[in-house]
Amino acid sequence: SIDRMYITRKSIFTGETHALELNITRKQLDSWEGGTLIQDAFPKLTVAERDFIKFGVTEEEWNDCFKDLK
Repeated sequence: SIDRMYITRKSIFTGETHALELNITRKQLDSWEGGTLIQDAFPKLTVAERDFIKFGVTEEEWNDCFKDLK
């Protein structure tokens, strides 16, 4: 079975609140919140998805903020 959760975070860039449905479990989230490295707690997530959990920043916001560096 696939476990999915909606995660809501406030963006550190814009202050906007965003929600994403991610393929994670409560146990994984608890593990990360307890100190497990994010890449170990959520090995199946993309870097962008892990960054969303940490910073509340969507992939679109990252792209907008750093578009001049491309």
